[in-house]
Amino acid sequence: MLPRIEFRIPAALTAAFYNRVHFFCATLRRLGPGSADALVKVVVGDDADLDRVQRDNPWATQYNLEWHGVPSDSDCFDTDAPTKWRV
Repeated sequence: MLPRIEFRIPAALTAAFYNRVHFFCATLRRLGPGSADALVKVVVGDDADLDRVQRDNPWATQYNLEWHGVPSDSDCFDTDAPTKWRV
């Protein structure tokens, strides 16, 4: 059995960026087995309200997608910080 694919996408709080994530997920689905069931983890910054992000993007429920927020105690100027986050 092949290992499961996981994609992690850093996201901005904009409709245009959410549209790109939607397009990415739809493209994975069209690629078929192996890609269609890949897990997509979207990490949203700017102290995002994840409940609102989910409400604003109802299309996301049709994909294997998880929303995550950037930890509030992270140092955005620490270039190693993203590698320390656990999502």
